[in-house]
Amino acid sequence: MKLIKTEELSPVARKLTVEVDKNEVKKSLDKAYRSLSGQVRLRGFRPGKAPRAILERYYGTQVNQEVAQDLIRDSADEALEASGLTPVVQPQAEAGVLKNDESFTYTLNLEIKPEIQIEDYFGLDLTKKERTVSDELVESRLQELSQAHAKLENAPDDAAVEAGDYVTADLEAFQEEKAVPKGKLEKFDLLIGRGNFNRAVEEALVGLKREEDVTVPTEFSGKFFHDALAGKKVEMKAKVLDIRRPSPPELNDEFAKSMGQDLETLDDLKKLIRERLEQSAAQESERELQDALLDELLKKVEFEPPRGMVDLELKRMVAQVENSLIQRGLNFQAAGIDGEKLEADIRPQALRRVQEDLILEAIALKEKLEVDDEALEEGFEELAQGTGQDLEEIKKFHEEQNLTESFKSGLIRRQTLKRLIEESKIAVVPFEEEEASPEEEKAQQD
Repeated sequence: MKLIKTEELSPVARKLTVEVDKNEVKKSLDKAYRSLSGQVRLRGFRPGKAPRAILERYYGTQVNQEVAQDLIRDSADEALEASGLTPVVQPQAEAGVLKNDESFTYTLNLEIKPEIQIEDYFGLDLTKKERTVSDELVESRLQELSQAHAKLENAPDDAAVEAGDYVTADLEAFQEEKAVPKGKLEKFDLLIGRGNFNRAVEEALVGLKREEDVTVPTEFSGKFFHDALAGKKVEMKAKVLDIRRPSPPELNDEFAKSMGQDLETLDDLKKLIRERLEQSAAQESERELQDALLDELLKKVEFEPPRGMVDLELKRMVAQVENSLIQRGLNFQAAGIDGEKLEADIRPQALRRVQEDLILEAIALKEKLEVDDEALEEGFEELAQGTGQDLEEIKKFHEEQNLTESFKSGLIRRQTLKRLIEESKIAVVPFEEEEASPEEEKAQQD
């Protein structure tokens, strides 16, 4: 094998031209035809006795393709090693013409990580929005907990729909008096008054009794979960089939005890709720701070990451959505999600994530930040505690699935972010809820 040349197609794309010696080509072709001769049966020839010229006439194209692929497979790693390049995804090979007694030439197209030069990443001016947990928020969460444990009971026969009711309804969308394709939802459950489905439809159902219907003009946002309705203005016909009302338990010490966690009194439960809210608030503030830091880093360097890396990250993110649906007993079709549209919506996030990772990796290399065996062990222990899984089983799984290096990369990412934040100049300010824009309010309603 000889690496003839390396071409730079872009900052992240390279093309290698590789030559395989003619003696190796002849050796591989001879071996292939010897094997073929013993396998095929040709009229007029005993097994294994058909002349090579006859075999070439019938099977030459197929043999050449197979031998070319074998030569590429057997020499590609050596060619990559000779080039000194590390591809981020599997290289794509393009075979040349294969002839006996001649050298064989092929090319490898590959993507590599970009060289990122970034400076002045320490001492960034950042703002941290600190959230506080009010008594009102604790009480609100307590009420939500009570509602979550409420028993649903059938409303009286003559009951009309009220806010807070769970309604089962048949829904169908029309445009210009024609039914919207796939715009029919049968025996669909709605929680009235939350805007989880569509606020206009939910409000129109209030006051209706079983078997009564209403038609209401409404518009769904482009981000609506059901693709057949997303972004459409329709006439939505809704018929009430059933009405159920939550009957929440009384908030007292007995209710607190039923929550487990060694709780004895309602005050104990309130204290636990506050602790969890404070923990969640701190985590959210920290996430926002990290996002602000990454925003500043992305401003300092412009580059286009390898498409292959973005595609892999996109695939991982889509798989997360799919797995989440599977856990709820759904799939894309059942949830009304168009896979291609989902990929298009998520791709910018995948692109940003890859850019972030490459920048943080460049900083980690420059600052010589590494994960030693002790830090790796601590990382596995933290994962085991967070998931409730056995530590040794987690380590074994990562080793068998070749995920240890990926796990280490995640730890280095966290370590780098932590160091950058420690070195930043952070102004802490109270968090204030931002007023939603009319578009955001509409999206929330839909």
